[in-house]
Amino acid sequence: MSSPPPGWTRYLVPRVQDLVFLSVFYLAILLGPSFLGDGDPGKHVLIGEQIVAHRSPQVYNDYSYTLSGLPIPTTEWLSELIFALAHRLAGLDGVVLLSALIVATTFTVVFRETVAGGAFYSVAAFLVIWGVLASLFHWLARPHLITWLLLAIWTPLMLRLARGEPVRHWVFPVLMLLWANMHGGFALGILVWGACLGSWTYRYYFEKPRPPTKTLRNLVIVGGTSILVTLVNPAGLRLWASIFGHVGSSGLMNRHAEWQSPNFHEPNTLPFLLFLALILLVLGRAGRRISLEMSLLLAGFSVLGLYSVRNAPYLVIIAIPTCALLASAILSDLFPTLGKADSNIRSMERGVGGILWPVLICLAVAGSVISGHPLDATRQGNNFNPALFPARALDWLESHPQKGNMFNHFPWGGYILYREWPRYRVFIDGQTEFYGPELTEEYASVAALNGDWQGVLDRYSIAWVIVPTGGVLAQLADSYPPWRVLYQDETATILRRTAP
Repeated sequence: MSSPPPGWTRYLVPRVQDLVFLSVFYLAILLGPSFLGDGDPGKHVLIGEQIVAHRSPQVYNDYSYTLSGLPIPTTEWLSELIFALAHRLAGLDGVVLLSALIVATTFTVVFRETVAGGAFYSVAAFLVIWGVLASLFHWLARPHLITWLLLAIWTPLMLRLARGEPVRHWVFPVLMLLWANMHGGFALGILVWGACLGSWTYRYYFEKPRPPTKTLRNLVIVGGTSILVTLVNPAGLRLWASIFGHVGSSGLMNRHAEWQSPNFHEPNTLPFLLFLALILLVLGRAGRRISLEMSLLLAGFSVLGLYSVRNAPYLVIIAIPTCALLASAILSDLFPTLGKADSNIRSMERGVGGILWPVLICLAVAGSVISGHPLDATRQGNNFNPALFPARALDWLESHPQKGNMFNHFPWGGYILYREWPRYRVFIDGQTEFYGPELTEEYASVAALNGDWQGVLDRYSIAWVIVPTGGVLAQLADSYPPWRVLYQDETATILRRTAP
């Protein structure tokens, strides 16, 4: 067994968690353009720029003519500000680098908590990498990544408090204050607290020995203060209404693929499906009970993950520490030498703090990307994919400007705003919870040429449309002579309505 290096040289020796961080970070850099897989990152950057320009977190809608002048929900204003600053520093490269850092830090925190809980290093690393693969489909440069990180920090702290371990109370309201101003996922933190409170209540009335009342007092204090600080935001109490306003609206939920249940026939959801199988396997084979708090969390987040695909990464983050601990116990019984090997790793890790390597490598990667040397797998740089977004169509529009109101494919809304605002304002963008079910249904009727689609075009004085080539609306000129094609490529078609 080797002893830890002496003096300052211990900072040169990387820890296992440093290697985990670098592995996830490098994977994120390789997949950099995938963080720009929908148009919402462009909208978030634009809103953040307006926050900087107006020096106020309250932004009013000047991006769509359909709901012009209404206040935009401020649940993500701080995240949007941070993304805008990253964009100012390095454009889309800065946005991708920031997202890569958040994702890598999240899974490093999960790994560290997993090992601290007693799981083998090898098992923890394996499950973290599995968790990375199970969450890849939602690696997008959007504020929900902040919720990944804060959930990874918040949950183990709350579980320690529920077990009666000492945790500084002020940490929870401080984290929640940041969370409530960065993403609506702060409600998940309240759910974690509720699971711990519900567990204490059940054990107090139905189990012996009863849990200490001091634990209840601590839970009430941190829960009460955390809920209270969520009101310290630009929207005040309206924050909660904006968070849950879309829940139960089938018109909104059905229009957004990420709000629907996972489609396990798609290859990108296979790692998550196998992760669910792993949870069932280790729970069935462990031969020991897990805490009631964790049982509630696994059940609750499994429901969330199966109800909406965007919630799947939250279950991964919650479940890895427990699954790794149970799997380690199973493997320890089957292969006793694994325990000895893990003890050797823990001994070598003591006194080692090689954080210098992650810092230097991150700086080197950032410098390379920003200086124009793309490191993504395709070596095309961090840009919106022209096969998915109307890049060439917008290039054409810049030399052939169009007057009048535009109807657009809603997943392109954020990208169009990023490229063309304030020259053009959209009909709708990916922030469908802001536009509401009525306008979303109007959009759907036009996109499919169903119902009163012509009435919608007239009501909003729509003069031209930009939609995917091959779609129903792109064929409009074939059946309705007042419409003619102005531009068309493999991705986008632009049509204009002529005077009757």
